[in-house]
Amino acid sequence: MKQIAYRLEGIAVNRHARRSELARYRRETSGALLTYLVDVDQPLDVPILKNAARSWLDALPRRMRSCIVCSGLIWERQRVGWLLLSVPAVPKPPAASVCGICIECADLPLAALERAATTALQAAVPGGRFAPMEART
Repeated sequence: MKQIAYRLEGIAVNRHARRSELARYRRETSGALLTYLVDVDQPLDVPILKNAARSWLDALPRRMRSCIVCSGLIWERQRVGWLLLSVPAVPKPPAASVCGICIECADLPLAALERAATTALQAAVPGGRFAPMEART
């Protein structure tokens, strides 16, 4: 699992829900997020990330999503190459966000995926950017 510090959040469902969720998420995050780029079959140890990823993947047969890189439709689990997960950088994150990257875009260079993630996450924290992780002692 790749962990990257980021100052953004993913996108919600419909207009009302998106505005409400973004406002709540902005208040809770104080503008700082931890993001994770993970394979769909990678086991996750953090319950909030595990639940968010599972919920996003389980909804695919009923709910099509789009790739954050190419905007192509993702309608089944086999079409997902990576998941971009984010949580507020607080001790007990109250929410997690999930975005998908299709199987075709999964092999693109990390720089291209990072640009797409930046664009996708701008909705929550305008002007956000990736930042290096602080050294942990």
